[in-house]
Amino acid sequence: MPKAETFQAFMKRERTRLQKARDKAAQKKAEVDRELEALERELTAIEAYDKATGGKAKPVPKRASRRPRSRRGEKRQAILDLVNQHPHGLSRGEILNLIGVKGDKSGEQSVSNALSSLTKQNQLGKKDKKYVPV
Repeated sequence: MPKAETFQAFMKRERTRLQKARDKAAQKKAEVDRELEALERELTAIEAYDKATGGKAKPVPKRASRRPRSRRGEKRQAILDLVNQHPHGLSRGEILNLIGVKGDKSGEQSVSNALSSLTKQNQLGKKDKKYVPV
């Protein structure tokens, strides 16, 4: 029986290590997204200045959407997997940060809709203002 306990301890350490690595990567992604948005605002301001002063500004190419459109139910499954990996539960804000949509209104709304749906379908519960696995 000690082998099973050792393997369980190993799996617990690996799960913790992977969760920390994923959280760190999500934070880096959010920082890069914020930096891109700031650069786009500056380019747009320069374009507006050129137009206002009579110069012919080159149009700033618009990015395609931030993320490719995901398949139906993909966001719900990602949220469900994320909450299942955190048995103590996650708040909405923590989920937004980990998924990398904090500050993106449509992304935040999408997460809120998915959380509501998962709660209504009894796939997630709520305890102390946190979403927990059922």
